[in-house]
Amino acid sequence: MHQTDNQQFTPTIHISRYPKQRNDTLKGYNGADTLLVEHVTQHIEPSQTISIFNDDFGALSCALSDYPQVWYSDSYLAHQGVQANRADNQLAPIATHSSIAVQQHSEVWLVKVPKSLSHLEHQLANISEHAKPGQPIILAAMVKYLNKGVFKLIERYLGPLSTSLAKYKARLIFTQLSNKPTASPYPKKWQAAPYPWQLSDHANVFCLGKLDIGTRFLLEHLPTGEFKQIIDLGCGNGLLSLAALEQWPQAQITSCDESLMAVESTKTNLECNYPGQQTRYQVLADHCLSQQPNEFADLVLCNPPFHQQQTISTAIARAMFKDAKRCLIPKGQLCVIANRHLPYWSMLKNSFQTVKILASNAKFVILIATK
Repeated sequence: MHQTDNQQFTPTIHISRYPKQRNDTLKGYNGADTLLVEHVTQHIEPSQTISIFNDDFGALSCALSDYPQVWYSDSYLAHQGVQANRADNQLAPIATHSSIAVQQHSEVWLVKVPKSLSHLEHQLANISEHAKPGQPIILAAMVKYLNKGVFKLIERYLGPLSTSLAKYKARLIFTQLSNKPTASPYPKKWQAAPYPWQLSDHANVFCLGKLDIGTRFLLEHLPTGEFKQIIDLGCGNGLLSLAALEQWPQAQITSCDESLMAVESTKTNLECNYPGQQTRYQVLADHCLSQQPNEFADLVLCNPPFHQQQTISTAIARAMFKDAKRCLIPKGQLCVIANRHLPYWSMLKNSFQTVKILASNAKFVILIATK
């Protein structure tokens, strides 16, 4: 495969963001992908098995399709995106794995540096336990996302490193295992004071190991009513699901998140804090509520993200609101906690019958939208 200086893949390789958006101007790859592909195709023999971590939409998998691959991501969207882009490029589907644990040994390790340092730390620890001394370990990132914390983690878990020259506004980091293998410090166990819940958070969970101030505000102002079917949309570590199990003891809870680590954290936390109540909830990896039926829920709780990987976007929130409306029964409610500066009021007003402010403070607003 060949790349040009304007970072374009050849016409034979087409990479789209997933899910595809009409008139989407954002690319499904960046300069870090391009630089990493250039290096691998020039320096690594196609007979060598490569492990690929954090391939946002499958650009690395598609461009390096001649290499035997072991593919890891925490993102449900990335798992769907790699298969969609491989299909678009007439490539066979591949086995994909959660990045909670390394599944098998490889000869070359390729890591797109993730947004979360704890996620990176977990992956480096996993690699340190499976890589063999001398095997190439190559990390790629856009220069603006590299910081001292990234380099310190690499040196702590793997060993000395070197870097490439910057190109395409990206840089490669080269290392190999020379340190003693070190187990991951995740999941992290903690108590969500002042609440009684004991929690266990995997490395890529939002607001890892602490009570996020937006969630805390929503926990203090949950809507009132006799709800029977409740969705925790973007459940994270399951704090809102725990609160729903407590506040509405007759309700069924559906917890969904795009992060596979969030899904596993929520499962663990619900089982730990409400043992024997597994029939009251289900926890699913999903893109918004794409797998859920129409008009079955009477309450959706949502703390929507406004980033997709490292890109700021309201597209995810917009998709969440659309799916929430589809899944709500008539007169069902969507309860949204959001930073005050985000344009969620107008987005909801265009889709729901009524939108009211349940509570607000200097930083957050809680909106109730009724179908």
